Amino acid sequence: MLESGAQSESGESQASGDKSGAKSIRVPNAVAKSAPCVSWLPSDEKPRVAMLCIHGFSLHKGCYAAFGKEMAKVGIATYAMDLRGFGELKDTTQHTELDFDGCLADIKAVLEQIHKNHPGLPVVILGESMGGSIALRATAFYPDLVSGLITSVPARDRFGMSGGEVGVTVKAGLSTIFGGYAKPMSDVAKAAVQKISQKEEVRNEWKNDPLMRNDFSPKEFLQFDKFMAGNLTAAGLVKNTPVLFVQGTNDKLIRPAGTWKLFERLQTPNRQLVLSKNAEHLIFEE
Repeated sequence: MLESGAQSESGESQASGDKSGAKSIRVPNAVAKSAPCVSWLPSDEKPRVAMLCIHGFSLHKGCYAAFGKEMAKVGIATYAMDLRGFGELKDTTQHTELDFDGCLADIKAVLEQIHKNHPGLPVVILGESMGGSIALRATAFYPDLVSGLITSVPARDRFGMSGGEVGVTVKAGLSTIFGGYAKPMSDVAKAAVQKISQKEEVRNEWKNDPLMRNDFSPKEFLQFDKFMAGNLTAAGLVKNTPVLFVQGTNDKLIRPAGTWKLFERLQTPNRQLVLSKNAEHLIFEE
């Protein structure tokens, strides 16, 4: 649970782990920056709900374009933003490390702005994969700003690595040994594309979209894993917010058992888990 009196060395509030081994997580005190956003708004009616979409690892806000257009048709004012280091915030001249605290601060600021744009409307946050994990964390930290959470495959538990992923692991190890722990390795995110989708058009879009981010350092992969390890603790902090979990049964990347384990840790009584028979790893962004 959140410990209101506990502070880290940097002055950040702590949420401690429990006896099950869940990791400690912290409420960030990072300063929010202006995040690039895009919106899809109902054209002929007043929105009945607003929604903020958080993209997955390597992806960007534009990956929600088709989904956002469909949501606008049914009266949902839909927004998506680029997380730090991704999309328009991907620095092509200087490597940008992952910054989850900064991302959460930016999300808080965007949620506050959406509330100003649509006073009185409920605001839902939606995320997929890494974005689902971040959306879960934002719901735990900022319950007054989130009326509901929709999160797809936010779990850490993965299936065994493919040959390409094994190659990335070996490359990361060698890079670290020879002093490249913080240096980006080119095209390493593409190793997971084979598991993310069997559809050739999806794979091609991933490979050819200039806003996709595919270069990451060994340090960043460890940062990512550490963040995902805090999911169980974050789920335990969601006590009242309505939550919908979604898992594709054709997902070759994340184990359904991991999503179920995370779902079971939610403390809110208003929760539901939906298994999609036909879906792969990407559901909303595809």
